[in-house]
Amino acid sequence: MPINPKIRQCKHLKVTGDRCGSPAMTGYDRCYYHARSPMGIDDFVVPDITDPTARSKALTEIFNGLTTNKLDTKRASAMFYAIQIASDRLR
Repeated sequence: MPINPKIRQCKHLKVTGDRCGSPAMTGYDRCYYHARSPMGIDDFVVPDITDPTARSKALTEIFNGLTTNKLDTKRASAMFYAIQIASDRLR
């Protein structure tokens, strides 16, 4: 379905190079989903997870990233799962 040219589109580019396609929020260049998560993976640092204390710190950092909308739930789930696997294997 073609989009009305008067409606601004989200400027987020997918990995494939295609645009998001959702309407941009009023006053923004991005849609609601892409405007709410400005932090990229390069900006988010998780401590080494080989030490139990560091794993606890990593869980706190991931939780804080979720609560401040700096980290999306899909990425946080993967990080929580990686910490769980590390905990099981390092016992």
